[in-house]
Amino acid sequence: MKYIKSKWLWLLALLFIAACAIDKPILLYPTGGEAVSLPVTLVWSHVKPSEYWVMIDTTTDFYDPIVWVRISDTTYEINNLPVRMYYWYVEAHTEDLSSYSETDSFRIE
Repeated sequence: MKYIKSKWLWLLALLFIAACAIDKPILLYPTGGEAVSLPVTLVWSHVKPSEYWVMIDTTTDFYDPIVWVRISDTTYEINNLPVRMYYWYVEAHTEDLSSYSETDSFRIE
């Protein structure tokens, strides 16, 4: 009987976590190291956050991102980056939860 109770508690806990989770944003443009010209508008899918955090860096560790901005839209326009490869990702945030996109890349030409 004890095993059955604990099994149901685990199931309820997993259902609660799944109900509270938010989808992760999907980066739509630019992706795959695509060469783009300035100005370029980063685009990602909408999820149900209160805000998005956009990170752009020249390395994939994002230790000291060259762009870190909080916005409420699913686009962000860049006007002033030097020619080179960049990596980016988006965090979606609600009051209590967050989710992260995959990291992708683009190249300013």
